[in-house]
Parts: sequence; structure tokens; C-alpha cells
Amino acid sequence: MNEKDLKTWRRLYEAADLLKVQKPWELIDDYDFVTVELRGRKESAYCRVLGDLERAYMINVFESSDALFDAIYEMEHDDIPWHQKSRYINCLSVVYSDREVLIPEDRKMIDLLGLKYRGRKAWPLFRTFEKGYVGMRLNVEEAARLAEVLEQLAPAIADMRAEDLELDIDGEETILRRFNKKTKSWETLVAPLNDEPKHIESFSVTDEIMMSQLKRVRKLQKVVEIDVMHHILSIDNAALRKRRLARFAMACEVDKPAEPYITSPLEPEDDEISTILNILIGYINEIGRPREIIVRDDIIEIAIQEICSELGIKTSVSESLPAIDAVFGAITGLDEIDED
Repeated sequence: MNEKDLKTWRRLYEAADLLKVQKPWELIDDYDFVTVELRGRKESAYCRVLGDLERAYMINVFESSDALFDAIYEMEHDDIPWHQKSRYINCLSVVYSDREVLIPEDRKMIDLLGLKYRGRKAWPLFRTFEKGYVGMRLNVEEAARLAEVLEQLAPAIADMRAEDLELDIDGEETILRRFNKKTKSWETLVAPLNDEPKHIESFSVTDEIMMSQLKRVRKLQKVVEIDVMHHILSIDNAALRKRRLARFAMACEVDKPAEPYITSPLEPEDDEISTILNILIGYINEIGRPREIIVRDDIIEIAIQEICSELGIKTSVSESLPAIDAVFGAITGLDEIDED
């Protein structure tokens, strides 16, 4: 490792150590965010502190408003199966855990930097999480970005304590850390949380002949669940740093969970919304127009709403899809794993 990269990693560990001294989990609730506005970045970083974990403290840093939207969506929907929550995670993380949790690469870096840690929830490790991928150690570019955020998060927590800053209980406020151009100094204050919904495109079928054909297909009284499931096991490729979670496109009639219409694995390059649309169109052509389509979340519903509206198909959202979840659990064995 070259000296420049080593310096970046040292900076990250030092920032994490200073943050731990501030004990942010004593001040920040799991459902609140600290916003850090960094000079030179187009988007703010949103920091969530998870302090009520059995073997670790964790700080997740969401680097865009879209990532924040997904994080809040997952937080507010308790019925999403635990093994599908990876669909909503896109962040950099620092985790203070026990020594046994560290992988050899973590320990090697700590030794290389000459650092010493003792006790439970004392050993820092750093991970990057991206939707559809297994959590991985940071690369040096991610390490630099995370260090920059943590360097401002620590004084933000110190200011909270010193100035007795508190957030409202409805989650609409944030602790904001920003550089004041007028005073030319950093400041910490309470501000509204920028939780605007992200732009989601509703797809349409531009092929008028195809749409005309779909409208002529007979209407059924069937209710169909459609989703792309993320398996907790990954597809390993030695040539890639990132390991993608295995994904399966599934459609089931609610009254026939043992007879799924399709359970097809997706290739890494396959787009999930396009796959769901293809399944929907395939089902209509082969079986008929269902009365209703149930999907996992609002994002998917918005994407298919225009097509379904033209075809007279009702759409609805349910975090729990009993038919699909049962098939997926039986295929993967996840129905035998206790979420706790």
C-alpha cells in the first residue's frame, strides 16, 4: 500500500476514534439523522446512529437524498421481510464491534497503522453497502469520503451536548452541520430534514399495437403478486470486487402459492423494473389480465401504474407478499431461519 493510501486509512481510523469518544448513541435516536453539508459536494450526507445493537454500535452514512429516501422507507415499513431489506440500503458504515467480528483484512490494517483497541464494541470496521450487493470493505476512495463526514459528525455531537440541542419527536428535523460562509466557521443547528421523495418514472408501453393486443386479452378475477427477491447468498466472481446478491423474479397468484407463474434468476445486468414489466406482460399474454397486481413497495407500483391503469388492472402495495414469500422461503430455506 502506498503512503498516500495509508494516510487516508489513518485519517479514517482517527476520525472514527474521535467520534466514538463523543458517544453519539447517547444523544441520537435510531430514527433521527444528522445532516452534514460538506464543501465541494453537491449532496449532503445523512448520518444515522444505531446504538441499540447487541454487539455493536453502527453509524450509517447515506450520501444522497435518494439513499436517505430508501433508508426512511425501510425504517417506516416493519413488515418488509428481513432478508429483503438489503434492497433499501445504500450507505457507508463505521461499526464499533468485538474483535471476533473483524475479518483478517480489518486486523491487518489495524496492525499496519499500529493501532490498539480493547474491549467490547471497541474495534472499528468500515463497510460499504449498495443495493443488490453484499456488504464489502471500503476502497480508499470510499474511505476518504467517509473520513470527511466523520470529521464533522464528531464536533456536531459535541455541539449537541454542549448546546443542549434536541430534535422534535416526529422525525421532521435534523441536526445540521455546515460551514457558514459569512462567519467562515463550522456551525451546528437544528433544521428541517430534507426528506423529499425521489423521482420515480412511471413506464409506459409506446408500442401501440402491443398495447392494443394486451387490452383485448380477457379480464380475469385473479390477484397476482410480483416481485424481485434478493437472496442473502451472493454470486461470487473473483474478477469483481463487489459481489452481487442473487436475485429472482417471481410472480404468484395469491390463491396458488405452491404454483408460481415464474421464478427466474436475474443476470447482474438485468434491471429489476424492466424485469417486473416483462413478467406482467408475459402473464397477460399467457394467462390473461389479472384483476389486481400487488407489489412490495411504492417505487415498483409507481413504475407499473401507468401501464396497469391503461389495462384496467388495479395496483396495490404490501410489504408482505404471502404467496411469493412462501415460495421464496421454500426454495431458499429462509423460511426455516428465525429473523431474531
